[in-house]
Amino acid sequence: MMLFSIVSFAQIEVNEDFDDLANNAVPTGWTETNFGASSNFPCDGSTKSIGTGFTSAGQETLTTENYTAISNGTDLSVSFSLNVLEQVSQFPPASFVAPATDWGSVVLEYTTDGTNWNNIITIDDSNFTYTSTSDCSMASVNIGPIANGSDFQARFVVTAVNISNFALWVSIDNVSLNQVASTVPNCDVALTTPVAGATDADVDMTMAWEAATGLPTGYTVSVGTTSGGTDVVNAATTTEASYVLAGLAYETQYFVNIVPFNGIGSATGCVEETFTTRSAPLPGATCSSPIVVTSFPYLESGGDTDNYEDNIDASPCSNSYMNGKDVFYEITPATDMSINIDVSNISNNGASIHVVNGCPDVATECIAYVGTFSGDTRSLTEIVLLAGNTYFVVLSNSGSTRTYTYDLIITENSCINPTIGSLTPVADCANGQFTVDVDISYLGSATSLVLTDDDATSADISGISSTGVVTAGPYASGTTVNFTLTNEQDGTCFY
Repeated sequence: MMLFSIVSFAQIEVNEDFDDLANNAVPTGWTETNFGASSNFPCDGSTKSIGTGFTSAGQETLTTENYTAISNGTDLSVSFSLNVLEQVSQFPPASFVAPATDWGSVVLEYTTDGTNWNNIITIDDSNFTYTSTSDCSMASVNIGPIANGSDFQARFVVTAVNISNFALWVSIDNVSLNQVASTVPNCDVALTTPVAGATDADVDMTMAWEAATGLPTGYTVSVGTTSGGTDVVNAATTTEASYVLAGLAYETQYFVNIVPFNGIGSATGCVEETFTTRSAPLPGATCSSPIVVTSFPYLESGGDTDNYEDNIDASPCSNSYMNGKDVFYEITPATDMSINIDVSNISNNGASIHVVNGCPDVATECIAYVGTFSGDTRSLTEIVLLAGNTYFVVLSNSGSTRTYTYDLIITENSCINPTIGSLTPVADCANGQFTVDVDISYLGSATSLVLTDDDATSADISGISSTGVVTAGPYASGTTVNFTLTNEQDGTCFY
């Protein structure tokens, strides 16, 4: 996260997104009257903003610390996000609307002597338009050069004039006051995810660090398994204070070198940091380390979800029943197959079974699912798994801390049921009869099918070996006809 930062020489550099502040706090060294950080109205992907509220006309201020002899004499660029809105009622649920006409103003000012304040920008109802509680406006201006060696201090002055409803709220976020860099950045990057020296880092993660001071425009990232190594990441560049690492080895030490740079050049003397990845998970704890099922019936007696981990809380089947510790079973069929899953002797409430095409946190297709709060059994039958896909059978729970013991059996059915996609009657009114277009949408495991009905006047249609429409009938007008589609090689599979 980009926090308040300032170098003790070289240039004005204030960058603050307020995300790391405690509620109602302000950055270290800043002063305020009725300002504080809050998660109520963050802007532009932030988790918090800083703001103030009014129930009647008034004025509040938020002031940075004074940075002594900080200016390098170059132009100062200023930007920040802003939202202004009115709360309709004092009582929940709260609702919000656009502020009243002539609601007041937000003025950003600066001083180089601590006495005389200069206007940077004024926001009022002439240049602000409310959209929603989560959509902010962006203010951006270049105010020109600040005299070399000058002190610098900035403040927001918020004035409320007219309030039509219960309260007026002003939210400020992503404050940036920066001069043009005159030197290379400082080499003061520090890992935050994972922290330097960590011994339990994830093998798939977004590595993050505190932004360097000295106005970097990017970072050169190298990661290796030896000091100074680049066998994992070789001098990759990023404009963010983060970099995605995936597929790291378990229980392995990694060496990280992050070098900030800008248009002038790269920082020098950067210190290498290290972290070590976590121990390998028990098979079944993750999608990358599942219990692989290759033969049937698959039997497991005395399983216990408490032996596993809570790595995923999302599923296309149900997020509500994908909480707490999960057990992952993987099936990759060589040919299409049909299975039954039975979980019995469940020792606690909230158990669920998810069958998903792919890992549940990224998959979009739920193949089958059952999740109920009570009962000691869960079952799914005739689940069709298609060749060439990797499926995960996941045992999970509705509770984030609840675990249970269980017995599991996964059986393969002798055949796969065929499917009728639709039945469409076709009228032949002149002859007092009709036919039916039967759409055979799936053969299942059959090489041929027979279509039968319960009308004594119509013959069976056998030898159906491809999908498509088969015409059955004719039948007398007004007749109700039931159809059955049966596997000719194994009569236990039918539709």
